[in-house]
Amino acid sequence: MPWKATDAMKERVNFVLEWERRWDEAQGGPVEMAELCRKYGVARPTGYAWVKRFREAGFDLRAVEEKSRRPLTNPHSISREIEDFVVQARKAMPRRGPRKLRKILLERYPEIEWPSTSSMGNILQRRGLCRLKKKRKHVPSATQPLPAPRHPMTPGASISRASSACRTATGATC
Repeated sequence: MPWKATDAMKERVNFVLEWERRWDEAQGGPVEMAELCRKYGVARPTGYAWVKRFREAGFDLRAVEEKSRRPLTNPHSISREIEDFVVQARKAMPRRGPRKLRKILLERYPEIEWPSTSSMGNILQRRGLCRLKKKRKHVPSATQPLPAPRHPMTPGASISRASSACRTATGATC
């Protein structure tokens, strides 16, 4: 027998439909929420929240979908006008990076509060005005051990150039 494929959304829908079935059986009376939450493995406050959203939406199943947690606004976001100003400055000075652009803009317009250098870099990157640095090739390290020496030194042998250059045919030093 194959396993039943399910996901969180299907389980929420089943939870709410089960709650609705029990609510209809009780004719609008109380429903044993703790037992229902135990059956589906959710906390009671979560179960109550799903049912509340379901009822407020007029018994629409789309109400129990996962809601985005992203905030609607960001109080620290950079205004569109400032972004456009940074882009215009970059187009006027295409060789300048965000650090130099910020310095120039601060000197010319000190009354405006300019974003940080990294934020300017993000703006330029979003608008496609950055040249990405070429990635350097990774050179693998030497995996082989050092080769054996061609002429092994004998114990007690001198290693200076003078003594090695002044040897006779018999091997005696000069």
